[in-house]
Amino acid sequence: MGAGHAHRLYVPGASPVHRLPPQCKLVAVLAFVLLVVATPASGSGRSRGTRRCSRPSPSRPASRSGWCCAAS
Repeated sequence: MGAGHAHRLYVPGASPVHRLPPQCKLVAVLAFVLLVVATPASGSGRSRGTRRCSRPSPSRPASRSGWCCAAS
């Protein structure tokens, strides 16, 4: 009854990655996520530094754009 109802974007695969046990794939995904989380934003080359923004205080009035720091 259910034959032939695969999604049209589904492509069956037979690569070495497809043949790995599911546990290995889960460990690889977890390691990748931890690597991405542990990588500092400035180390990727896309960030030139971070700008810290905070709420205005009596000693530091709000910038024109609200709570965020003024553009430098």
